[in-house]
Amino acid sequence: MKTTILISANFHSLKRHVYLYFFKAVFLLSFLNSFLIQAQTYCEPDANNSSYYINNFSTTGGIQNITNNSTGFSTGGHGVFTGMTAEQSPSGTVNFSVNLVGGTFGFRIWIDWNQNGVFETSEIVYSSTGYSSSHTGSFTVPANAAPGPTRMRVAGHYFSPTGDVDPCATGFTNGEFEDYTFNVSGLTNSPGCPDVSVNPGDLAVNADNIIIPCGENTAVLSVDYLKTGGTESYRVESISYNPPFPFTSGSGATNISSDDYWSETINLGFEFCFYGNTFNKAFTLHDNFQ
Repeated sequence: MKTTILISANFHSLKRHVYLYFFKAVFLLSFLNSFLIQAQTYCEPDANNSSYYINNFSTTGGIQNITNNSTGFSTGGHGVFTGMTAEQSPSGTVNFSVNLVGGTFGFRIWIDWNQNGVFETSEIVYSSTGYSSSHTGSFTVPANAAPGPTRMRVAGHYFSPTGDVDPCATGFTNGEFEDYTFNVSGLTNSPGCPDVSVNPGDLAVNADNIIIPCGENTAVLSVDYLKTGGTESYRVESISYNPPFPFTSGSGATNISSDDYWSETINLGFEFCFYGNTFNKAFTLHDNFQ
C-alpha cells in the first residue's frame, strides 16, 4: 500500500530531516534561485557629471566574487553590472575594494536583504567615515537575510564623507552609481539534505496523507513510500504426529555393536527429490569403528 507524505518545507531554513516513526524520508534538494525568488524592479538613479565616477570595484572572501575594473563613467551615471555576482552565506563576511576618479569621495553600499525592491536605511552595509579616492572594508550577511539573488547598489559622493545620497537620486552631479547582484546562499552545503525533526504526535493525518506544517514562505513537496508492517504478537502451538501416509520400516532393529550394518529397505510412502532424482525408499547405515 502506498502513502503520500506532503511536506510544507520552509525555504528560509532548507536544511532539515523528516523522521516518521521508524521511517526517515530524506530529500536531496538543489533549487535554482530564480525559482525561489521573484525578480524585483528597482528604482533607476542617474548622474550627469562624467568627471566623477567609480572606476574599479571588487570583492573578496565570498563564495563567489566580483572584479569589475576600468569601467569609466557609465551612461547616465548608473552602471548596471547585474551580470556580475558576489555570493556569501548568512553570517558570512565579504570584503570589498573601490577606486574612484575625479578627486576624493565618500562611499556607500546598499543590499536589499529582504528582497522587497527597496534600498532601506537598515540595508546600508557600508558607509565611509571620510574622503578618499579609494576605500576598502567589509560587511556581514545578516543571519535572517532572504536566500537567493538580490540587488547591491554602490555610490560615490564627492561632497559627503559618508556617501550620503538617496539611492534613487536623479540628476546627481557629485558622483556615480553602480549595481551588482548579490546572492545569499540558501544551501550552504548544496546539494544538501533537508533536515526536519518532527514529533509523530504532531502530525496531522488526512486519509492516506500525512501533513507536516512548517510555517510561512513554504512550498509543498511530496514523497511516496510503501507502508511497512511488523509482527505485534505470536503464539507457539504443538503439532500432533499424524502423518497422512502409512509408514513401514525394516523388520529388524539396527545392531549398533556390529560393523558396517544397514537396515532393510524402508518404504517411505512418499517421494522426495535429491539432486534432481526422485526417491521413495531409504535405509539406515551404521559404521562401527570397534
